[in-house]
Amino acid sequence: PETRWQIKNAGKLLLEINLGKRDESATRCYAQIAGKDLVFLLDVKQTNWLQGEFRSRTVWATPLDAVQIDSIKVTSLNNNFELAKRNNVWVSVPKPTDRINDVLVNAMLASLSGLKLERYVVDKGASLNLFGLDPVETTIEIGTPMGKRTLLIGRQEGGSKKYYARVADNKQGDVFLISEADSMIIMKPAASLIKGEK
Repeated sequence: PETRWQIKNAGKLLLEINLGKRDESATRCYAQIAGKDLVFLLDVKQTNWLQGEFRSRTVWATPLDAVQIDSIKVTSLNNNFELAKRNNVWVSVPKPTDRINDVLVNAMLASLSGLKLERYVVDKGASLNLFGLDPVETTIEIGTPMGKRTLLIGRQEGGSKKYYARVADNKQGDVFLISEADSMIIMKPAASLIKGEK
């Protein structure tokens, strides 16, 4: 199961519900009461509640200020670029004469700095290759005067536009999901951010 709920009273297990994958609409998930053969489909409200994240959803261990970000490097199989802030102006590191779409870059920085996970998929000891995280499909390195942050992004969740991800320096191996809204901003292709020579 992807998620397991246990309801206990005075230490005694009263009910255990296992939640599986979502259906084709990606809004409802399959469920099963432990020890029973019947598999049923939860409605949207039940799915959102039972798969909701009740722990801290903050991705970064310490706050990340978008204003303090002075470099960003994205490395993947088909989307590579590196930007640096020089005199408060964003430039392409390999080709400084390129025009930069500041609006999209600023939106990306705002999304990264305020990034919140949608939910944890695995708390620790994840088989990272199952999520496209070993080898990593996309690496985003964020530079600030206080040091570097690295976000590792894997493959998309089946049937949705959400991505599996983890923070590089998290030794527990937590894997979480990034929402579709954040994914659309963070995973922008280089061609939309860098417009060619001025």
